[in-house]
Amino acid sequence: MAKGFGHLLASGSHGLFAESNIDGVFVSRFSNDSLLYSQNRFGYTLRSTEGFGGFHLQALWNANLTADAQRQYWANFVESGPGFRFRFDSLPASPMVSISFLRGAYLMNDGNPRRPNYNELRVSVWYAIARLAHSSPPPSRAPRRRSLIASSVPIQVRGPRFFRRWA
Repeated sequence: MAKGFGHLLASGSHGLFAESNIDGVFVSRFSNDSLLYSQNRFGYTLRSTEGFGGFHLQALWNANLTADAQRQYWANFVESGPGFRFRFDSLPASPMVSISFLRGAYLMNDGNPRRPNYNELRVSVWYAIARLAHSSPPPSRAPRRRSLIASSVPIQVRGPRFFRRWA
């Protein structure tokens, strides 16, 4: 479930915004665990530039929470930090790039071989493909069904060398 308020990352929009995404997932590979996560962002959408393909930028702050049913250390954490999202008006509406610098803390530390806190550079590319789906030719006034395929490809960088100054 996702909800956004204010001036989201759309052509011609600028001003304050807030977004919240809440989702759950069942993971059979990890002892049939269920995870619930909340990803929240708020910030400011800047005016798009006329050059550079209509470069459109958001400066934002992330506040995320993840928890699981089996209370495993790796799946229970909070994280927060600054970030940027951008897209180009010259491209289709869906591709977007997000870059965030997050500071996180594990909420369960029994059996945790790592430190209780971490720093992370997270780079994600988000895109969606919408297509019309028909099981039979629709009558002239029947609404068309739409199927949406969305994906986010996260690239995560963790390492004490890169973040030593932040720890």
